[in-house]
Formats: sequence, structure tokens, C-alpha cells
Amino acid sequence: MIEKINEPVQVIAKFEKGVLSPLFFSWRHRDYRIKKIEFVHAHHQGAAKLFFFSVLGTEANYELIFNSQNFTWRLGKIETQ
Repeated sequence: MIEKINEPVQVIAKFEKGVLSPLFFSWRHRDYRIKKIEFVHAHHQGAAKLFFFSVLGTEANYELIFNSQNFTWRLGKIETQ
């Protein structure tokens, strides 16, 4: 089941050798550890470049969206089995 969320989240990420990698995120007063980044794609929305991270957590798959214009993160959707 896929649930669209589109809410702001706080993300801890690393930026190493030109690659941005989210490690943890907080949503609705709960912390989630990212076990694996499945894939990343990007596209422009107006002047902003959005990076879409499909990540595997301990309980579900998540879509995290990074806006490189204003440096904000959003949780796009959650996919559970």
C-alpha cells in the first residue's frame, strides 16, 4: 500500500565526494533510520531542483524529497507491504 504524505521532515544526511545521502529522518515526533538508498532521481520544478530519494527503512520504504533551492526536506510517500 502506498500512502502519499507530502509533509516536512527533519533529515540527518552526509555530503561526501559530491554525493548527498540521507541517514536518518524525523517525522511526527518519531525517528527513522535509513538502511539503504534504493535509487535517486532529480528534476526541476521552476527554479528549484528536487532530488527524490527512494529509501528502505526498518518498517517500510519511504520517498524523501530534497529541495536544493531552499534546502528543505519532505516525506513524499510511504510504501508498506
